[in-house]
Amino acid sequence: MNAALRQSDIASWRGGRAIFEWFDGQTDFHDAELHDYNLNVGGDGNITIRHWRVTGELDDKGFYRRDREAQITLFLTDIRSVDLRDEKAKQSVIFHLVLERVAKGVELSWDSSVGVSGQILARDVHFELTPIGRQGE
Repeated sequence: MNAALRQSDIASWRGGRAIFEWFDGQTDFHDAELHDYNLNVGGDGNITIRHWRVTGELDDKGFYRRDREAQITLFLTDIRSVDLRDEKAKQSVIFHLVLERVAKGVELSWDSSVGVSGQILARDVHFELTPIGRQGE
């Protein structure tokens, strides 16, 4: 796999500026949860991810606190190929996500710590962010 999606690069994608600003630049998607996907080769599709910002502070149990939870939907246009692995997993946690422009459009690929990993080639992609719960806390 190529280099991970650099934090500053996400702002260059349609809808990416809102994600960059919401997470104060913490946009590597490490440990984000893959919640749902609907992918149609020869058509359009989407992937829904739940992500948050890690604050660096510890809670009472010794875990890092997180805030700014959001649902991020990646809308894929004219999907040309899909290669998914471990599709039957009950939980999917993203370890490493790559999004890059290639000769035939856009390639999205990710490794997982647990669950589904894959690679998708599409003509284009754009993002939509929906905050969850108390915003900014």
